[in-house]
Amino acid sequence: MLIDNKKFTEVPSNNKSVVAFNRTVFENLKILIDSFEVGVIHDISFDDGPTAKMYTEPLTFSKSATGYTLSFILTDVPEKDIEANRYKEVRPLVNEILQTAGLETVKKYMSFLDDWIPNTNYKKGRRIIFNGVPYSVVSDHTSKDGQTPDKTPLLYDDLTKEREAKPWDEKVTYNKGDLAIARGIVFISKIDGNKGNEPGFGSAWDYKK
Repeated sequence: MLIDNKKFTEVPSNNKSVVAFNRTVFENLKILIDSFEVGVIHDISFDDGPTAKMYTEPLTFSKSATGYTLSFILTDVPEKDIEANRYKEVRPLVNEILQTAGLETVKKYMSFLDDWIPNTNYKKGRRIIFNGVPYSVVSDHTSKDGQTPDKTPLLYDDLTKEREAKPWDEKVTYNKGDLAIARGIVFISKIDGNKGNEPGFGSAWDYKK
């Protein structure tokens, strides 16, 4: 049989819900034990047959004159667990993409952002989520109990609130997502530390859609 694309030889049986393996040396069982982690979804197939998502659970372990026998129970993985596992696998990747994505994309996929956690070092510009609301960290700091994003607007910027567009000022430093009006057009800053870059010229600004 194949377990996560690794070949193992099981004891022949017509019962595909239970698999057993024989080994003459006890140490050789460790590879199997490590492969059959409880609660982990495995790709398993028999005799070059179709691959199925399965859970494994140790059943019996015995010693005989010829060696050791280890058996496991196999159960099909519910579709909801497969979907949850896919979410867990892609979440870190999507989270990083959202750090530089547009605000509308962030709002759409904000469930992939990391949750706000107290006693954590946060860097300016990092995007997180708290109580279902996405925030951007305003300045470097260590989060504290009681100083949640919804209560400390000086430390966290609520990304769901529409930002006010004011006339562009060359002396003001704009951050990513800030709005400014120039020549009657509303622009949105594409970068942090955006100062002295007149909207409509260069790559620091984009038209607000």
